[in-house]
Amino acid sequence: MPASYGTQLSNLYHSIVCSNFSIKQTAQAKTILSAFSITTTPPNKLKPIQMVPHFDSTANKQYAVIHYLCDKAHGGTSFYRHKSTGFERITEQKISQYGQVLKQQALAENLHLKAQYIEGDTPLFERIFSVEAKMNRAIIFPSNMLHSGNIKPEAGLISCPKKGRLTVSSFIVIE
Repeated sequence: MPASYGTQLSNLYHSIVCSNFSIKQTAQAKTILSAFSITTTPPNKLKPIQMVPHFDSTANKQYAVIHYLCDKAHGGTSFYRHKSTGFERITEQKISQYGQVLKQQALAENLHLKAQYIEGDTPLFERIFSVEAKMNRAIIFPSNMLHSGNIKPEAGLISCPKKGRLTVSSFIVIE
């Protein structure tokens, strides 16, 4: 992505993030990465780590932006709570415990034998919120929140940007 996209993103979301996450308006925002993403992996080729919600960073001052360049047929994004720990955000203090528990549970559930994209509640995770994809919609959230794309294989896992699930994923640090 051009550097100007990241600059515009930081400028646009600075006041929104500061007011919604109780951050001083004097804090500085900087986009550290913006990249196109298109989902093409068929469910039967997923690795277990791709079948559960993920987090992008344990940092409390980093925010993720997903800019949808596709319509709702390709699926939006859902946010999750890990049932046994109650974790919705994975911080540096929680990562070790979460990793150990999740590994044990994934093995016990034979997750590696059930290759599919997560879509809603599972034995391990509860969906707590979902946002539909919409052309040119952008969402922003703390990077340490558990989340996953609502991937719709039936809509087609197409590598063509005009027809597939195309997004721009960005990360903004505000401190």
